Amino acid sequence: MMKKLLSLMFLAMTFTSVMAQDGSQKKLELTSDNIEIPVGKQYRMFIKEFSQTIYDYLKQNPRIAVDFEPADNSIVESGGSWFRGQKEGSTTVKMIIYAAANSLGYPDYNNKLDETTFNVTVKDKVAVSIPTINTSWGIQCEEIRQKIENDYGYENFNDTYFAMHPVITDEEKEIFDIYNTNMFEFPLVFTIFNDEGQMWAYQFLISNFERIWTLPNHEDAPIVQILMNNGYTLGTAETGSEPALYNESTHTLVTITSMIVQGQTFLYATFEYTDTNPFDPNSIADKRI
Repeated sequence: MMKKLLSLMFLAMTFTSVMAQDGSQKKLELTSDNIEIPVGKQYRMFIKEFSQTIYDYLKQNPRIAVDFEPADNSIVESGGSWFRGQKEGSTTVKMIIYAAANSLGYPDYNNKLDETTFNVTVKDKVAVSIPTINTSWGIQCEEIRQKIENDYGYENFNDTYFAMHPVITDEEKEIFDIYNTNMFEFPLVFTIFNDEGQMWAYQFLISNFERIWTLPNHEDAPIVQILMNNGYTLGTAETGSEPALYNESTHTLVTITSMIVQGQTFLYATFEYTDTNPFDPNSIADKRI
């Protein structure tokens, strides 16, 4: 049941039919207006708040589309719904929100909804600072809420998120919380609860795939390195070639999944309680018996 609800929750992220709850005039707001990115890496930009125009459009339409337009293409290039640093330097990038032309989410260039501009500085390397990870499995929801808000300093994002995604049911709302980290690379943290109100999964959104998934060597990814330095064993997910990690002492499995959010493809990392090590040859043999 919990797995089904979790899947429904992230399916809901692909739809954004909303209205402003209090009738106020909302303004388009990004996670950050000034960012630093490394050369050669693709990024997405999370929208912290829709403008009133976007809210009004989404009352009758299921999705938006995003396009990025750099002022200097020699420093930052655009692939449509992503942008990438070409060489060291600074420029501005315009994020344009369009109506989606079809179910694939291509922009309807004849129906521009809004736009905003942010500053990008491209460097040779940019250090990674990931969200605080909590694997206190079984902790009650009220306790983890206080810890995340008071100790980690993340902002409860439930009201805004639910306004952006009203297809989420009341039942689903009971099993998870969303937090805004104000970190450009990792803008959202999710906590997932079971029927007893205990946390059993912890997730964060990732705007640059290569922070956690590099080919051909998974261990080169910065997040993978951080986790391995903290007791996680690297393996490969059963569903494909993407990396997965397991921590024997905390019984924590880490997997990654892609998802369309706000017309852009993000990854999210899921930390969940699993009492069996999926990379243990003995446990694999047991499953085959």
